[in-house]
Amino acid sequence: MALDNTILTPAGNETELQVYSGHAIIDYPFTFVFEDDSSPYPFNGYSSGFFKIYQSRIEKKIKTFTTQVSRNANNLVLNCSASDMLISSRGSYYYELGYVRSGGYEIVLQYGKLIVK
Repeated sequence: MALDNTILTPAGNETELQVYSGHAIIDYPFTFVFEDDSSPYPFNGYSSGFFKIYQSRIEKKIKTFTTQVSRNANNLVLNCSASDMLISSRGSYYYELGYVRSGGYEIVLQYGKLIVK
């Protein structure tokens, strides 16, 4: 998996990701900090994390990962098996990465184009 793991802002940061269909993603951290002072993003009310893959920006969701996303300090960590990452057609998709606050409110921290090879 080829990802740019740079410092991210929590206010909806658009970032392109590249993955390989059928290849596991193991312990990949996405670090979130505030842009103005680089202090850690607090994940207030964190209940669970999510990673969603969509056919396109306005089309149907094709995969949702929840148990594969965990939190460690100011990181969301992605752990997907090879079968989790089996996507039938290679090409361009879109994704959202974020967390669910207590009460069910979803906070998207990163999104963008997902290139599947």
